[in-house]
Amino acid sequence: VETYRSRLVSLMITAMIGIISVLLIIKVIGFESLLETGGVIGFIGVLLALTQGAWAPDIISGLIILNTQMLEEGDVIEFTTTKPVIGVVFKTKLFHTELLDLATNHRVMVPNAQVRQSAVFNLSKFASAKGLRERLTFKIGYDVRQSEVHKLFKEVLELAKLDTDIQINDLHDFEVRILDAGDYAIEWAVFYYIKEVRSVLSTRQHLTA
Repeated sequence: VETYRSRLVSLMITAMIGIISVLLIIKVIGFESLLETGGVIGFIGVLLALTQGAWAPDIISGLIILNTQMLEEGDVIEFTTTKPVIGVVFKTKLFHTELLDLATNHRVMVPNAQVRQSAVFNLSKFASAKGLRERLTFKIGYDVRQSEVHKLFKEVLELAKLDTDIQINDLHDFEVRILDAGDYAIEWAVFYYIKEVRSVLSTRQHLTA
């Protein structure tokens, strides 16, 4: 079955063969003047050489992304451009990668070179069979006893198991930990697992609410 990667590789190979064929034909028929700087092909070559900084990094980065399978269509990724973005990879094209932003339902176009230069977290390729390990943090005052905090999160877990909009892996209980003891409050962390990564944002919002 033809894929975008196979079409792209086929296009690049065809372009290379076409360029080599044109050069050989010009050489054979004796029109070497076309290859000089003042010729048409020479002018095009100089133009491409001068502008390669604008288009070459995106093309090379796109080929690397496709052939290393860093990101594949349908993967949910998290990275930061001007703001944090969690989106689904729609398609990697010649110059840019298209994402579907899960928070706003917008289609986001990111240059391939920028994708490679950013720290990209592929949420779809989690390292454990339990699923993606997520964390929510809460600051709770010192006047609340530790037993009450654990009781609260246990009640939230039971409610979450009954709510079909919360896509947590209910085979595993919450992990409740203290991250920091501040001057005015204790920072608590709740860890849980989720396999339906497209619901990662809605699950965070439902659990927080």
